[in-house]
Amino acid sequence: MENQVREISLRHLFWKVMLGWKLWIVCAVLFAILLPGVKYVKDARAYKAAQQPQDNQEVIFTKEEQQQIDDVKSLHVLMDKNSTYMQESLLMNIDPYQEHVLELKYYIDSDYT
Repeated sequence: MENQVREISLRHLFWKVMLGWKLWIVCAVLFAILLPGVKYVKDARAYKAAQQPQDNQEVIFTKEEQQQIDDVKSLHVLMDKNSTYMQESLLMNIDPYQEHVLELKYYIDSDYT
């Protein structure tokens, strides 16, 4: 048996590979399915990890940030007090259109003829 060597030009090899269109379609379909699927799984794991409560973390604020938080808390307390005052105060609940009014009518009776 003789070893036979056959030479193929690069142009013929290129067209042989390109004309194997079934392989290209299968590769394209697999790539189109697997790439988004892998990205979805990766993003889903990252989302679940971010949603897990982390009890050991303690947040440390700077003095300016803590001052801003305290200011917001005090404003919230003032707004609650103001809202309570508006709802329960007699002065704020007076409706001038429903006040009772005394109306006096005078007439003069004379015997002048």
